[in-house]
Amino acid sequence: MPVSLTVENIEKKFGQFPALRGVSMTVAPGELMALLGPSGSGKTTLLRAIAGLEQVEKGRVLFDDIDAESLSFRDRRIGFVFQHYALFRHLSVYENVAFGLRARPRRERPNEGEIHKRVNNLLDLVQLGELGARFPSQLSGGQRQRVALARALAIEPRILLLDEPFGALDAQVRKDLRQWLRELHTRIGQTTLFVTHDQAEATELADRVAILNHGIIEQLASPHEIYEHPQTPFVCKFLGETNVIPVELKGGQAYFDGYRVYDATNYADGTADLYIRPYLFKLAQPGSSPLSGIITHVHQTGPYWRAELTVGNLAKPLTIEGLTRPLPILGEHVAATIESAHLFKTP
Repeated sequence: MPVSLTVENIEKKFGQFPALRGVSMTVAPGELMALLGPSGSGKTTLLRAIAGLEQVEKGRVLFDDIDAESLSFRDRRIGFVFQHYALFRHLSVYENVAFGLRARPRRERPNEGEIHKRVNNLLDLVQLGELGARFPSQLSGGQRQRVALARALAIEPRILLLDEPFGALDAQVRKDLRQWLRELHTRIGQTTLFVTHDQAEATELADRVAILNHGIIEQLASPHEIYEHPQTPFVCKFLGETNVIPVELKGGQAYFDGYRVYDATNYADGTADLYIRPYLFKLAQPGSSPLSGIITHVHQTGPYWRAELTVGNLAKPLTIEGLTRPLPILGEHVAATIESAHLFKTP
């Protein structure tokens, strides 16, 4: 049966650098959760702490109600899949998958018949049933990663941990394996936590996503909730492209350059930033909005057009995109109006 994973107030330092700063979260039984964040955010350190590969200064990890600290590394029964596979080059695919079973103490080791049945079932599960006699060097990158996953599953892990599992693969193979892993997870229901810096990977695969930044979780929610309702400026900027406009809040309205640009009902007076996705602008006649300027760049990709609008009092051009035609014209004077935005008060 799938187990829950609970992380309570984990802290970890490397010298004076705080890699994890009081991280807490819960992964439900059978849930597929992504740890998403930039390099150095602490996501791999958190994964390794859960696995018992990193000693932490504070906090604890629970599998259901069992404190992982009370378990040896072997008894934690963690299935760990690394970015670069970590397969044994001198062993066949079959023997790589069987390795964890053969390495068990004699009293816990299945007999050869049971090992044979389990390995073959797993190779069928990862769609490599005919390749058991091959060696890792005879496989593609995607096939090697599936062998690594089968090897991790062979020990019947409490928790499956994946560290950038598709990071070493090209774009099309990554896309194919994402779909395959989601379908596999639906079939086996294994409690799974995976690390990625790829936003598309996290939002496509995960039931929930934890956004990490400088050793803390900025937000943990479903992909839809995080994208539509980011709780911090970092999350808003990290998950999807966005434009930032500084505004002054007064009387429930947001003003840029002294002109009203957005409704800010329920916000107290003060300074703030508006975060606007490129597709949430609409082009209008010049002078109809304080966000008026000149189109300084425009191009089309498939059905979409993207343009840059240089506004005099903004440090950076606004990036605007849409599906409608005609395309903006380079050098054209236009204005932009805001359909929707996220508003964050400045400290």
